[in-house]
Amino acid sequence: MSSSRSSADRSCPEPSIKVEAPLSFATLTFDASYVERGFNETQDLGTLNCAIFGAATLSGLPFRVRSPTFLQAPRVRICRPTLLRSGWRPTQPIHLSPGLPDSTLIIASSGTTKPSLPLSRSSVPRANPVFYANQYVWDDQYAAFAQVDLHVTSQFTVTLGARQEIAQTHQRNFSGTGLFNSGVPIEAQSSERETPFLPKATLSHQLTPSDMVYASASKGLRVGGGNNGLPTLCAVNDTATYNADYLWSYELGTKDRFFGGRMQVDPSVFHVRWSQIQSAVLLACGLSYTANLGTADSDGFDLALQVMVTDQLRVDLNVGYADARYVSNAYTPNGLPLSIKGDAIQALNVVNPSWDVSTSPNYTFNLASGDKVQVRAQYIDHSRNNRPVITGDPLAPAYAPLDVPDPPTHLANLRADYMTGAFDWGLYLNNAFNSHPLLGALQDTPTSNLTTHSTFRPRTLGVSANYSF
Repeated sequence: MSSSRSSADRSCPEPSIKVEAPLSFATLTFDASYVERGFNETQDLGTLNCAIFGAATLSGLPFRVRSPTFLQAPRVRICRPTLLRSGWRPTQPIHLSPGLPDSTLIIASSGTTKPSLPLSRSSVPRANPVFYANQYVWDDQYAAFAQVDLHVTSQFTVTLGARQEIAQTHQRNFSGTGLFNSGVPIEAQSSERETPFLPKATLSHQLTPSDMVYASASKGLRVGGGNNGLPTLCAVNDTATYNADYLWSYELGTKDRFFGGRMQVDPSVFHVRWSQIQSAVLLACGLSYTANLGTADSDGFDLALQVMVTDQLRVDLNVGYADARYVSNAYTPNGLPLSIKGDAIQALNVVNPSWDVSTSPNYTFNLASGDKVQVRAQYIDHSRNNRPVITGDPLAPAYAPLDVPDPPTHLANLRADYMTGAFDWGLYLNNAFNSHPLLGALQDTPTSNLTTHSTFRPRTLGVSANYSF
């Protein structure tokens, strides 16, 4: 594993300007801003390098074998002693709003330039660097998008939208000498240009003043980019760039009110298809790159219910179910599994629960003085996701059998507020039952039985005060 240390974020002022021009047929709006941020970081990768190289030498210093399954190496630091700049980030969106009801045309251009990741150097203390890289990345995005509502009848509405984007990434890597640099070009460049078109459509039918049904379909994406150069010891080619991954999302639902509006019910079902997934490919050399591998689906439903039982008592209930899983297999260049059809989608050590349920009754006491007392309870329940995960596959590069989905969790919170005039005085009790489940399991190494977990904040009693003016 690794440890890291970062200095405080150093940020420049973020000036912005906005100009509006009323035209005879529309309103033109121009926005521009500038952002620059930086920080220093040091990472300790001693244990990681030990697991990668085993009983080998690093910059002339031998590893020490502690046991057949755990090796101890001299500490290796990834040092970035110079400022890491996100660079200048100008954005110039131009909004053109025609004087027509329910219509908007937005022409936007935005550019992000990150001209430096100035130094990434790995070295054993008091020894020569084993890895040196200097990386420059330029990102530019330009887009035009529009949305319009077409009222076919007084009850039936069609909403159409589209976004046309041009996304460009250019990256330059400069490499020095050292163990990891062996076989890496001294200078390497990569460029990626994409022109995605993202449509959206919604159909809605107002059946009655209290009931509406709708269906929607839309496409989204995450733009592609470039990878760092890999040394020859990784034995992988054609990894310079990766493309965008896409989401197609479909939803069908209703919005209904009953009993004169005292009950509101909002159910919906959905299907999401995730294609060309940007996946991290971990190699035997210990380095990784990003590639477009695999496809995943997510199917489920949501239900939001709000009931005014009496004028003083309101009960909210939210129920959600999602079955998110891979629907195709993905492998590393040497045939090791990255994801298997039927596996739960896993982000690092996080697997989403299948069921989410929350409820919160809220009761208001109206005092004779005009003041109010409001008491509220909240209960949140998450289930365990029982689908297999790739970290449980001994053949997978990400194998870590102790990286398991979270157990079922149950969290209860209580709160009481006294409202008088402009003041709101509160008393709250969070995690009322002091629940401490082991969450976010992260195994130290595949051969270790040590894991890191997070959990809920302990039972907390507190007070709050708010003044409105």
